[in-house]
Amino acid sequence: MGISSSQPEPQLPEGFTWPPHPQNRQELRDRYGYNPFESSGFKLEQRRRLEVVFDTFCTCSESIKFWSESNLTDFLQSTFPQEIAPILLDAIPVLHRFLLRLGSFPYQNDPDKLLTLDVLRMAVILMLIYDSERAEADGPDTTLEYDTSFADFRRVAFQSLATLDPFPSKQLQQRQRDEEDDFHLERVIHRINKEYNWQNPEDPKCIIFGPELSVSDYASSWSNDLHRLIPIDEWRSLLRLLLVSQLYRGGINPQQFSTYPPQLEHVIDSVLGAFKENTNATGISWEVFDRVVARSMPRFLMGWDRILGPLYSTEHLHEFPASASVSEAQSLFRETYTPLFQREGPKSSLLDLPRLSQLDLLMLSQLQTENASLCWSAGREQHLNLRDLHTAMTDQQTPHQILVISGSSDKDDHVIFGALLWSPPTAANETPRMIVSRIFQLKPVHRSFRPLSGYCFDVKTTPPLLENDPVSIKMTIPMGEKDPDTVDLVLDETSRSGELIMGKSPKIREYFRIDAVEVLRVDKENKPVKFH
Repeated sequence: MGISSSQPEPQLPEGFTWPPHPQNRQELRDRYGYNPFESSGFKLEQRRRLEVVFDTFCTCSESIKFWSESNLTDFLQSTFPQEIAPILLDAIPVLHRFLLRLGSFPYQNDPDKLLTLDVLRMAVILMLIYDSERAEADGPDTTLEYDTSFADFRRVAFQSLATLDPFPSKQLQQRQRDEEDDFHLERVIHRINKEYNWQNPEDPKCIIFGPELSVSDYASSWSNDLHRLIPIDEWRSLLRLLLVSQLYRGGINPQQFSTYPPQLEHVIDSVLGAFKENTNATGISWEVFDRVVARSMPRFLMGWDRILGPLYSTEHLHEFPASASVSEAQSLFRETYTPLFQREGPKSSLLDLPRLSQLDLLMLSQLQTENASLCWSAGREQHLNLRDLHTAMTDQQTPHQILVISGSSDKDDHVIFGALLWSPPTAANETPRMIVSRIFQLKPVHRSFRPLSGYCFDVKTTPPLLENDPVSIKMTIPMGEKDPDTVDLVLDETSRSGELIMGKSPKIREYFRIDAVEVLRVDKENKPVKFH
């Protein structure tokens, strides 16, 4: 009979006591806020910069420091060019509320009263986590993991923007709290429990976990509370600011949009059109927001870094005095950030800066539309040769191409359609080919079609998504591996016309006449501007 041996149970050091569990929502958020600190890329020097800038611009009342709308305005006006001050000022109220609610996570449905440093820091950290996850996604379609992460963030973003209660006179019916209501709270608790441990400094593999926090000990985050609406006018104000900030990574300064005020409003009309269920709509529901952003606006917060980056970045403004006055701080920021960079967009007759920014909303994660260059075009007075167009579309010099088509509908409305083309990596013995990763429309309404999660682009087995015969080109988007429906964009040379065809039973057809066509080549070589 053998003698069994067992390792002794690890023991805590004598006199060690576990730190007390968080006693309220503020302590809970503070404990959680330190955990994603490193994973968000938010370095210690950035955290210190945020604290110094916050203290410089803050209001202090009864020993509590916070940022009012006026404080946020003082900060942002010093980092944005004066030419777009009206756009910035119009967005301040909704931007301030968004930061307040987002920074109250996981209680964005019951936000804090004041935008304190802890609340602002949490909002910045959550945005940085979202930004880093989005930047890792690349290819013709986002991964399922990213889709799930993006879906989670869309919910938090919606709840942070939705302030319009459609039933203000009705008391919400009391309901039993269930597991899904605690989704965001559970995420916070899980992260805290994971970090609530003692590690033996002499034996890093020896880890003892402390007593776990329980979700039931804290108020619910009511994560399923999605009954409110985003006011249309507030969403318009925020979209305007986001659009002028959208292209900063490619070196296009927001100041350059000041020469396009009518065009910018036309773009906003197109984007808002995707969110309006009817012409009299005053608010955006969760169902509409989720559908439109998921399909057509995966980069709807790409401009966020340009708005808040100067708050924490040490990349461009290395030294910042801890005792600076508001006027001194504003002067430093103006010298550094207005303008921070200045370059021209692509030479396109169909895409001015506002339309380019709109296109950027639906692009693949790491592509910079600002780096696009025109490689083929056919104007209104030129013959449209689709064989030449197909050759330009399938050019292998770069793996990414953008097709843009300007025309008019049956009702003589100006329309803009297009497609994103992608050449997936291939083995040495395989022939590269271009496939269609997006079909989009920019005008009169903003929308995009991409394969839904679950569809796999396999160069060997996928049927051609870009077909060409002597007088027509057909581009196809399969709407999922198990979904037989497709979206087709068909161009005809003989009639100089096109069709957007959606679904199979019944088919929805949108006919348009073609005025001009451009193919732009997207270069990924330029180093993007970032805030570190």
